[in-house]
Amino acid sequence: MLKKNFLKYIILAVLVTGGLFYFFGTKKDQDSASTEYTYGQVEKGNVINSISEVGEIEVVGSVDITASVSGVVRGLSVSNGDYVYEGQTLFTVIQEADAAF
Repeated sequence: MLKKNFLKYIILAVLVTGGLFYFFGTKKDQDSASTEYTYGQVEKGNVINSISEVGEIEVVGSVDITASVSGVVRGLSVSNGDYVYEGQTLFTVIQEADAAF
């Protein structure tokens, strides 16, 4: 009777071990089958990466600009999209009396 129980445990251990090898072995094979490697000659050069995204840009803050004089804008010192700094001249205003001449 001891031999029969021992034989059952040996068969059970072999089946469990085989099942584990099958389970973990097939998982590894499936992952490696989906991975492709491309080999090539090494060359020195520039790496160019570009990323394109579509979306909306929200303004974090805005500033209302008002002038202390009235007149005609004659010179514009910045372009659309330029960075501006405090104290930088943005435009030149000619007073109405000077603009008539």
